[in-house]
Amino acid sequence: MNKLNQAIYDECSYVSGNLMKKDFITSKTTFSPSEYGNIPLVFVRKCGLSDAEWNKTQSVLVLRSTVMTTYLSDESEFTAYFSNLIEIMKKVISKIEI
Repeated sequence: MNKLNQAIYDECSYVSGNLMKKDFITSKTTFSPSEYGNIPLVFVRKCGLSDAEWNKTQSVLVLRSTVMTTYLSDESEFTAYFSNLIEIMKKVISKIEI
């Protein structure tokens, strides 16, 4: 999960070039026990990851992005936006080699 999220971040952030040419921009943060106690483990379990996988790094890299528009409160606008976001993510993930 961390490798995939890092690869998406690399593709959708300043790391891979000019942000003005990106269809989607993201930032990242890492949740670890030193800052959040056992909460990250609860989160990764809910994502379907095993304790053995968690024990390899004991941290989880999380992507974050903000959308600031009132238009998404309209159901048809939201549906169109979300459909577009799914297509962008498919495109980004298709470029990734892990």
